[in-house]
Amino acid sequence: MGGWEEDGKAAAEGGAIESALKRTEAEFGEALRLRHGFAEIRAGSAGEALDELDKALEAEARSPIGRVARGYACLIKGDHGKALAIFSDVVRADPGTVEAHVGMGDALLAMGRHRRAYAAFTRAARLRPGIEKAHEGRGDALLGMGRHRKAYAAFTRAASLAPGDAGVHAKRGEALRSLGRHKSALAALDRAASLAPDLWTVHLARGEALCDAGRHGESLAAYEEAARLKPGSADVHMGRGIALEKLGRLGEAADAFGEAARIEPDIAVVRRLGIRWARAGGRSAGGRRRRGRGARRQNLV
Repeated sequence: MGGWEEDGKAAAEGGAIESALKRTEAEFGEALRLRHGFAEIRAGSAGEALDELDKALEAEARSPIGRVARGYACLIKGDHGKALAIFSDVVRADPGTVEAHVGMGDALLAMGRHRRAYAAFTRAARLRPGIEKAHEGRGDALLGMGRHRKAYAAFTRAASLAPGDAGVHAKRGEALRSLGRHKSALAALDRAASLAPDLWTVHLARGEALCDAGRHGESLAAYEEAARLKPGSADVHMGRGIALEKLGRLGEAADAFGEAARIEPDIAVVRRLGIRWARAGGRSAGGRRRRGRGARRQNLV
């Protein structure tokens, strides 16, 4: 189950944006439009950010940091290829611009090109070993390649540089889960939840980890909190259904699976849910069989 990319795309690039913004403010103190563009990126307003950054770059045409900001605005907007091209141009012109290497890594991650992303983040970490986002990005890329032990080491390094970053602690927890270290994973996820109690993805990850540990009542509580914060996530309702099923609450489990399939009705999810739905009996909380949607989903298994 995923969800990290879905929530707060601008925040996912926060470390590089903050670093770039500080350098921008130091180097271009009166470039108000440039700073406004960064602010729009922080707010997730990619279109407005692009407008402001285009105006800023008319005056600061040679600013590598301004172009990095424009690349992130394209990335947030979903134009990954254009973002990668912008970051690559900055690196060619000024190979020492660490934020551009991080940007390349983020764009390549978004495109599913994990090996190249890892190389870009590694270059950034070599240029500036203390940049947390480079180590976090290395961990993301390593996870994508299935190298969980090295991913854990990268996330641990990132957490040492940014101990207040809930997302990094959550990713450490995910890597530990992949290594079968459930107790340590829960400790990392609990730390993340204490730092960011309103981050739904942390509660989702806690629910999964608690389910792994066989603590289904606590798992359900974590999923319920995630559902309160993000009621439109299919993954959250899928997790709720699994926890309810483990607790023997089959009618409620069927309702949760049905809600997940309603939110995300693609064939892979429906097939996965069909198995769970059938086990749960396809019954509503009141005990009535859902002959329509439930039967159709069971037929897909």
